[in-house]
Amino acid sequence: MTNEFPQPTFESQLEMAPSISSEPKPDTPTILPDAITSQKNNEKKHWTILGITFGGLACFLLIVVFAIVSILINIGKEKASITKVLDSYMYAMKVKNPERAYEFFSPRAARQVPISRLQEWIEGKNYGYFEGYQSLIVDTFSIAAVLKRNPNQPQGIVYTIKGTISYEGSIHGSLNSTLEKVNGEWKIFDVTVIAPLDKLK
Repeated sequence: MTNEFPQPTFESQLEMAPSISSEPKPDTPTILPDAITSQKNNEKKHWTILGITFGGLACFLLIVVFAIVSILINIGKEKASITKVLDSYMYAMKVKNPERAYEFFSPRAARQVPISRLQEWIEGKNYGYFEGYQSLIVDTFSIAAVLKRNPNQPQGIVYTIKGTISYEGSIHGSLNSTLEKVNGEWKIFDVTVIAPLDKLK
């Protein structure tokens, strides 16, 4: 009995075997050295941008802190200068020297308040506001940059203060004042002294 189906030869078995190719399949991604370098460069750029951003933010915060500290230091100095001006004014009025007291007024204030007004303040009952003056303490203050159209109003750097006055006999009054900076020096624009009624009798 003969076999009608021919036996496959070695060659035909090779032909039937799946072919093996060294070429990559189309759906297999190929990673090239240039792509790896590009990815590393992108990561470096990312970290560089973050570093610059945080560095800039840190510098900005340092500048802000330095500015705040400088302002606080300057406010302390300005407060001392203003206290000295008002103390000198009060002392000049106490010793009845209106000419000296008038020197502490700003030119803008001097145009509106004649020296004769200061002379009136040290006569009669009015002298009670200055008699026995000892010292002045600034309690509250505010500072602002002011630019007004009215030339009779204080201009530039303006300081507004409220203070406590001490008189002989443990008597206390208060003082309100507005000062403006003229050629780097504080000058009085207006000043109001409030004393106890008993002291004015």
